[in-house]
Amino acid sequence: MDHIVISIVLWCMVTVIVAGGDSIDIYCPLISDDAPSLQKTINVHLVPHTHDDVGWLKTVDQYYHGLNSTIQNAHVEKILDSVLSALSDTNTTQKRTFTYVETKFFSKWYTSLSVIRRQLLKHLIAKKQWSISNGGWCMHDEANSHYMGMIDQTTLGHTFLKKELGVVPTVGWQLDPFGHSATQGSLMTSGVGFDALYFGRIHYVDLELRKEKAEAEGIWSSPTYNSSVFWGLTGSYSGNYGGPSGFCFDVKCQEWGEEDQTLDNLTDAVLLQRIQNFTKLLAIQANQTKGRNIMLTMGMDFFYAEADTNFRNMDILIEATNRFINNGSIKVSNVFGNRFDKLNIFYSTPERYTNCKYADSKQERVNDNKASKYDPATWKKKPKTGDFFPYADCDHCYWAGYFSSRQGLKRLERVGSSFLHSARQIEAMMTLYTGSKQTNDDSESSWTSSPLYSLDDAMGINQHHDAVTGTSKQHVAYDYAKRIAKGMSDSGSFVTDALRKLLFGIDTDLLENLSHCHLLNETICDVSQVRLQCIMPFLFVYHTH
Repeated sequence: MDHIVISIVLWCMVTVIVAGGDSIDIYCPLISDDAPSLQKTINVHLVPHTHDDVGWLKTVDQYYHGLNSTIQNAHVEKILDSVLSALSDTNTTQKRTFTYVETKFFSKWYTSLSVIRRQLLKHLIAKKQWSISNGGWCMHDEANSHYMGMIDQTTLGHTFLKKELGVVPTVGWQLDPFGHSATQGSLMTSGVGFDALYFGRIHYVDLELRKEKAEAEGIWSSPTYNSSVFWGLTGSYSGNYGGPSGFCFDVKCQEWGEEDQTLDNLTDAVLLQRIQNFTKLLAIQANQTKGRNIMLTMGMDFFYAEADTNFRNMDILIEATNRFINNGSIKVSNVFGNRFDKLNIFYSTPERYTNCKYADSKQERVNDNKASKYDPATWKKKPKTGDFFPYADCDHCYWAGYFSSRQGLKRLERVGSSFLHSARQIEAMMTLYTGSKQTNDDSESSWTSSPLYSLDDAMGINQHHDAVTGTSKQHVAYDYAKRIAKGMSDSGSFVTDALRKLLFGIDTDLLENLSHCHLLNETICDVSQVRLQCIMPFLFVYHTH
């Protein structure tokens, strides 16, 4: 019943949200008469993250356990273990942070942790070092998924996070889907209470125009839902979601065309040259958006399997940048022009960055009666409306084939979703009829206790942007379909038993063989075939006479 109620709330909530709420982050105080110099300070947010596909080249379980590495070297359990260790390192002077998104993997990992490690994780979450963004079961597609599928998978992930960790995500994180819909910007962002939405992929022509006009971030409005939300691009506005070019520190960097760019054991002269290049990249990014905050998304697909390497190099990056600026080796005003003369760089999270962009939106111009193109006040004057569709990353390179690929899996997803919604109504009626919640175990507070959990899990996985889209490998597509089939079979047993009890009473023996046939469209039904075999001899005798 909890799941049903939360789904209804998510569907009904349509509110006007201005990014960041009322909380102003200590790193980004509002500019005042007492501190006008803050307007000339650029804040650089390092946001370590990993993007872990819930199935793509390998199945969900293969990704989690690190199996079948001949296809792809990716091991989610190892990533999460490694990050937990790196964030717990007491020898570092930096307050390291990390952002995770895919709750399907996260829940599987969390349930395997010892009591001590669970407490350590909760401590890091409380200190805002471990951040949960999006919080859905997966990072869903926005073109093929029905809005109810989006709501369902988001609800499932948020239910786990709330019940197990007391966490309520406040930021949308849609880095990898192939284009973005107005439904996502309204119903699935402001409608669920998110303060902002971040993503990487928009049409390459639109991207270049936005860079020129310093509009790589802004306000996304929906007249239909009367909603507004802050949105921003990731990946240093490169059309992706990794760190700045030349500053990839993961063991998988070469898979993404990056050479070994670590900062370990460099002489001061070489390190200074690297940091000079780094600040030049920061200046380019800062001139492509408004305000005094930029975000560096330091991560890619299945990064951080050896998290200490990543964090050790980011520690050096932060320390060296601050040191060379403080000792005068790098002069900020020479790099950024007249716009900035001070620079802060620090570990951050999407939530902290959103708070700082909110502070930008409240910024009053100092000694400037005319708004420049870098003034956040212009966000509200020119909000984005409509979709970011279709997506293309070069001339004649439209990512539109996935609108119709793997039609069989797309149909099965719709069938499974329809069955799940019908089954939930029967579950709710049974709860009202019996006066107690229908569960699979003795713990009614368990987030997996619903008899429909198997199907809920399968449908959540199938909203992933490599599942319902049809962009996965064939053996992965088979796994997606198998999960839906098993979920429908498991739920079908509950549904038929519940219907029988609702019709004839709890203790009835009537229709004890009642079952649900999922293959009527193929005229295959075990019940009818078995019954037909029973009467065949009588039909034969009747026919011969």
